[in-house]
Amino acid sequence: MTDKSEIRQKMLLSRDSLNIETREKAVRAFTRNALLLPELRFARAAALYFPVKSEMDVLPLGKALRERGVKTLLPVVEQKDAPLVFKEFSDAFALEKGAFGIPVPPANAPVAHPDVIVAPLSAFDRKGGRTGYGGGFYDRTLAAFETKPFYVGAAFGAQECDEIPCEKTDFTLDCIVTEKEIIRIRS
Repeated sequence: MTDKSEIRQKMLLSRDSLNIETREKAVRAFTRNALLLPELRFARAAALYFPVKSEMDVLPLGKALRERGVKTLLPVVEQKDAPLVFKEFSDAFALEKGAFGIPVPPANAPVAHPDVIVAPLSAFDRKGGRTGYGGGFYDRTLAAFETKPFYVGAAFGAQECDEIPCEKTDFTLDCIVTEKEIIRIRS
């Protein structure tokens, strides 16, 4: 398969097919693995995401990071073709419905620059190739940063494929964390 939309469709079906018990075990293992990353443990601010559908649930990771003093952020789509904005997320903030119906921090939540971005994905390869959902939000966002944050893909092992075709505007991941392993592309 060389077409991103074909890869996306196949890997999303694979991810969707995981049962609840497998998913819950995977989230615990993913969280343990992610906490081994020094980039996350020692970050001042880490951008996560609010999981939708069958995405890897990173909310337990967010809770563990906040307990360690790391500020956690969630992405907010303010304009369709603009970079994401990252707003502080904690138990103190009630979330609101944002773009695409995804929960986001309220409008008055502080904006911050993340040291690390943990992004959802539909598929990945071992060279750091990633395909999301086709909107280009993370690529636009990374292109807008003067200093690029450490870029982590959060996935189930079942989302791995041989190769993701990359375009000039695609940013590769620095690292992928699954329930099975940590795959470092760059340090």
